[in-house]
Amino acid sequence: MEIIDNSALTPRYLPDDQVNMEGWHPDWVKSLILAQLRVESATEEGTFQAAVRVLDHYQKMGVNAVWLTPIQDKGQTGNGYSNMGLHTVNPRLTGKDSYEESWQVVKWFVDEAHRRNIRVYIDLIVWGTVKESPLVAEHPEDGVVGCAIFCRAFSVWTGACGVYLEDLFMDEAYRGAGAGRALMARLAALCEERGYRRLSWHCRDTNEAGLAFYERLDAERVDALVLHRLEGERLAALAAQAPAAGRAEGAR
Repeated sequence: MEIIDNSALTPRYLPDDQVNMEGWHPDWVKSLILAQLRVESATEEGTFQAAVRVLDHYQKMGVNAVWLTPIQDKGQTGNGYSNMGLHTVNPRLTGKDSYEESWQVVKWFVDEAHRRNIRVYIDLIVWGTVKESPLVAEHPEDGVVGCAIFCRAFSVWTGACGVYLEDLFMDEAYRGAGAGRALMARLAALCEERGYRRLSWHCRDTNEAGLAFYERLDAERVDALVLHRLEGERLAALAAQAPAAGRAEGAR
């Protein structure tokens, strides 16, 4: 089976300290015009074969990158963000009977995108294998028991980047067994490896178990900081007040 390889088309990877940042974004983002593509609903047929017509449309629009929503086999109980394993492809998207044949169709689609100078990014869900998958039955010891959702952040106080933990989830059956600490330790190690100064997160004041867990990690509790948030109508109302000459300029 041929390996799908976007490396010749995507910007070259650089360590964090060598990336030219413009505000919150690396400078190479300026060259991307990215569109999300959900293969099963992009055309009436709902297949990769038919979605090539969408690539033609994107090419004419000047789009040079597509983000494919999850393409893995959902099985009987999955929803796209849970699946039968990363090695699978939803057969409805390819019309093929085997995963190997399906990946050949995906490879063909990626090649067609490359011919149009369109990069392809695939949304891979590594934590959502459904229980009906043979992977779970064959490798019960390797099942995913938790996940940490995080992103890079910047602190004006330290003048350096850090990691912000958006969410930490552990399967209830594995809580108290050390897996949560292992995840947090890996995030701390990631900070050390990249020269980051801080690992931070929020926790609801009603989450007593979570607060106790973070206390056992010797994490500092910062009650002096108050979280503020804008969303929905409030976010739209403030956005409407941006100067007409350019919202980005008005935000500086």
